[in-house]
Amino acid sequence: MQIEQQKQKEVRLCPGCGSPAVEFSSLVGGEAVCRVCKWKGDREELLVMPFDHIYGTEEGVGMALHNELRRVFSNPLFATDIIRFLTRWGFVEVDKDNRADVPTTTRYIAAIGRAVLVAVIKEREKIEMEKGNGGA
Repeated sequence: MQIEQQKQKEVRLCPGCGSPAVEFSSLVGGEAVCRVCKWKGDREELLVMPFDHIYGTEEGVGMALHNELRRVFSNPLFATDIIRFLTRWGFVEVDKDNRADVPTTTRYIAAIGRAVLVAVIKEREKIEMEKGNGGA
């Protein structure tokens, strides 16, 4: 009796914006392109995250991960503290009524979210590499 071993599923994400909407060559050293931010580079530069999921496709799990993180960052408690930080340190201008510039603030919050997602996935990849090399 032959038992077929299932290959672990992986999602590949853009290192520039964290999107799973990437096209890449199946060849080692092949090119990769992000359909969202237009990042281009080698396939090996893509962030790789192994997973087991209920979302159907690899792109589906990436979108679910991204959407959940967006909910975290859209929490009013988080947003208020970030806006205070950004205005206090001069990253975002305030008007005469002490209201932060919304487009600039939104841009910073989106950038923070992307950076967090990329950092989490990169760290996960390091952890998985350590496990693969006999690490704990």
